[in-house]
Amino acid sequence: MNEAADDDAPSRERLIEALRLMLGARRFEEAAAQMFGMGLIEGDLQLSIGQEAVCAGLRLACRPGERMTAGARCLGHAIAAGVAPRALAAELAGRRGGLTDGRGGGRLISPDVGFFGGAPGGTALGEAIGLALAAGVVGAGAAAVFATLDEFDAVRGETLDALRFAQAQRAPVTLCVAEGRVVDGESEAARIADAFGLPAVEVDGQDVAAVAVAAAAARRQALAGGPALIVARTIRFRGHSMADPAGRPGAGALRRPRAGDDPIERLRDRLLELGCADETLEAIEARAEAEADAAFAFAEAAPRAAAEVAA
Repeated sequence: MNEAADDDAPSRERLIEALRLMLGARRFEEAAAQMFGMGLIEGDLQLSIGQEAVCAGLRLACRPGERMTAGARCLGHAIAAGVAPRALAAELAGRRGGLTDGRGGGRLISPDVGFFGGAPGGTALGEAIGLALAAGVVGAGAAAVFATLDEFDAVRGETLDALRFAQAQRAPVTLCVAEGRVVDGESEAARIADAFGLPAVEVDGQDVAAVAVAAAAARRQALAGGPALIVARTIRFRGHSMADPAGRPGAGALRRPRAGDDPIERLRDRLLELGCADETLEAIEARAEAEADAAFAFAEAAPRAAAEVAA
């Protein structure tokens, strides 16, 4: 696998936009974790705190009208895609005013912004392929579709079968594996790339600019010749899920955070070096925190989903 080239580097303005997306994702997930602990959100809650550079970097590479699918660890991607925080919070809490008035059953879908999250198991890639092929069938023109999975779902049979089909159809899809675990010092996703002969790039998933560069290159490859793969080496700052904070069992060692690994702090330092004012960055953070607080205040006050009330 190759490292990403330094083409398509985002401008300072795009990096400011990336910071807005990353802080929006971080503050929303932190608020969601708090609401989970208070019982507002039931069942399981999978978080991607620490992986916001992947969410934002992929969005920087998307063009208007392009779509993204994601597995269960999809909240940060939903916020970065432009899903309304209030609607997302209400859906998580099973309340009216959510994306499906709280009846989504774990799916977090917002077609108006091209986001399809919460796909079970390894089915997010198959969903992305369907969306990509359908766009061509209905004459919408060439459009890339990104699918994001963690290292567990990337090696499921559903994902591998979908990759075979995508290659046969030359589907314009990019699979991004946000990989926080390695086995015997080697990436499982890298093994998949070698086995399938996929164009692939391995990138520092804590660096939003590097992810954006890799995603832009993968998008071009997918449009020109079929599926491409990004392996983003990431670090989750919390466990696998709030319901099972110890982490999902499996082989391999989790990457542990060290000083300098926080993608938001990295980007903030970079923007300061580029001449951004402290006040500008502080205003972005304050807005992200206010939006997250307002979203869950709305969810807490909203009526319960109609099906739950009827029961």
